[in-house]
Amino acid sequence: QLIDDNDEKIATNSIRTIAKLKIKETTFILKNIIESKIRSLPIQEAAIDAFWFDIVDESIINTLRNVIYNEKEFKLRKSAVSALAHNLSQIQTHDPVLVDKELETIYKALNDSRSPVRKQAADVLGYTLVNIKSLEPLLQQMNIENSILPKKTMIYALSKLIYRIDKKDSDKIIMQFASIYNNLNEDYRVREEAKRCLPDNYKSYDYQTMPDWFPIPK
Repeated sequence: QLIDDNDEKIATNSIRTIAKLKIKETTFILKNIIESKIRSLPIQEAAIDAFWFDIVDESIINTLRNVIYNEKEFKLRKSAVSALAHNLSQIQTHDPVLVDKELETIYKALNDSRSPVRKQAADVLGYTLVNIKSLEPLLQQMNIENSILPKKTMIYALSKLIYRIDKKDSDKIIMQFASIYNNLNEDYRVREEAKRCLPDNYKSYDYQTMPDWFPIPK
């Protein structure tokens, strides 16, 4: 088969081609590539990406989880985060219990040792898997995050929760954004993102409970 070709480009393109066919055997073939100890990084990455762009198959979830928890190559962990999120988003209507369980894997990636993986985890929580249960994991990681891009993405992901949760929790998010915006020690890009994600109109909030520096809208 061409996916076993010694030419890396041929093998990678073959993976992308069979992924688009969406035949029954595809998941088994790609799973073996992902779990292989001898296939190259680009080939394994292409196999994982197939479950991000083309294939939805609940049977691949265990494999993707294992990549996120145990794979040494951060690029594969990053791809697995997107692939897992895509599959979970497609099955959440008929198996919300599984989705809630596997969100813990995304939260694990939110605390990954590499910033691209953390950013990707925050990204899927802000777009693909917006869930009110992500409030605390996002807040906790945002408050200790030192890298600019992951922190900006966490801010955005939290902003997507403001109108989905109760007032007490949404106030908590807004207070955090205001705190970041007013912290001159923060990178200006992070501060601007926090400012951008503050609600356009939040005059209904109880400013008596807010600190003096809270930016009351004019």
